[in-house]
Amino acid sequence: MIDPKRLAGLARLATLRKDADLMSLAAANARRQAAEDRVRALDTAAAEARAVAEGQTDPAFLAAREGFARWTAARRSVLLQDLDAATSRTAVERATAARSFGRCQALDTARQRIAGQIARRRGRGSSGTT
Repeated sequence: MIDPKRLAGLARLATLRKDADLMSLAAANARRQAAEDRVRALDTAAAEARAVAEGQTDPAFLAAREGFARWTAARRSVLLQDLDAATSRTAVERATAARSFGRCQALDTARQRIAGQIARRRGRGSSGTT
């Protein structure tokens, strides 16, 4: 039979690991959200620049607008790579946290089962002593 004290220790360790994994998931979610916010801010700035540029005919202004459009396209490409990396990391952290939850549930189930077995054995042993 499994030692209940050892199982309780394993459950405590699993809970600590689960908490650490949840903190990692929260951090990954924050990084992904920040990356999404940067992409959204860049898209907003580009849209505002396009709106301001409508109807402009000044060659210097049009050249500046074209330069800004190239810069925003290049920056958006970099930000999307960051977003993809953050999204992938979030998926990894979510899977890790899910495994940690599963381990905690399995250990809790085992602890309950063993506690029930011990209680039944004690119940049988004490029923003949009265």
